[in-house]
Amino acid sequence: MNWLVLLLAFSLAVVVGAWLAGVLARRRPQWSGRRRLFVAALVLPAFVLIASLAGIAWITVSGPGTGENMQDLAVVATATVGGIFALLTLVGGLVGAVLALRRS
Repeated sequence: MNWLVLLLAFSLAVVVGAWLAGVLARRRPQWSGRRRLFVAALVLPAFVLIASLAGIAWITVSGPGTGENMQDLAVVATATVGGIFALLTLVGGLVGAVLALRRS
């Protein structure tokens, strides 16, 4: 996997986490700071996990092609990459949300 992809995913997660923390601070002022932090940080990883599960479901439903029998490898690879990106976006979202909440 290319390092540029990981850096872009992390930086995108920081930006989205900071933006969501700001939006939640304006729209949900009654929530505690910790709750806003975790909600802002968990949105993007949840989206990545849902997309990964949809990819795994597509691989399972579509079945192997003619003469192919590596469906299990495709499922494991999709789950691994999805898990790595979910963890990376969780950390990035936490960093962005913390920076946004400290700034305001």
